[in-house]
Amino acid sequence: NDTKVIVDFQPIDKISSTKPPTELKNLGIFKPFELFVNMYSRPDYDEIDPTPVLAITYIILFGIMFGDVGQGLVMSLLGLALYKFKKSVMGNIIAICGCSSIFFGFIYGSVFGFEDILNGCINVTQSVSQILITTVSLGILIIFISMTFNIINCIFKNNLAQLVLSSNGICGFIFY
Repeated sequence: NDTKVIVDFQPIDKISSTKPPTELKNLGIFKPFELFVNMYSRPDYDEIDPTPVLAITYIILFGIMFGDVGQGLVMSLLGLALYKFKKSVMGNIIAICGCSSIFFGFIYGSVFGFEDILNGCINVTQSVSQILITTVSLGILIIFISMTFNIINCIFKNNLAQLVLSSNGICGFIFY
């Protein structure tokens, strides 16, 4: 009702200088990992949200690196306490990663660094090359997924030059 306020309604594609806000909507387990996405750069309105892929790869790689039932349990409990008493999003991330550590700890058969208490599927000391090959392969897969996201984002934005010529576009994907 204020006559001093002027509101101009125009379609978003007619206004080149504006950028609509982006709201990230993720499942509960992925929600805490929005912290990492926001730390680097929140995706634009018309871009793919990388949070689910980031969360899955972060959780899996953390478990592979720090697979230990005892230490994972301690980490999960400390993360839950940090979240409950301090309302820290990082507490959620620590608790989730602790659960991944517990899972891989059972696979490795490791409890507080002792690998003879549980019978694990993989003996870490005898499978170093297998674990290294697996993690390097996962890293390559993550890079391919990231490049694919960039290619899809370029298609959505109609940015033909970046789609074809950028290091994360089609040419970069082929050379990689």
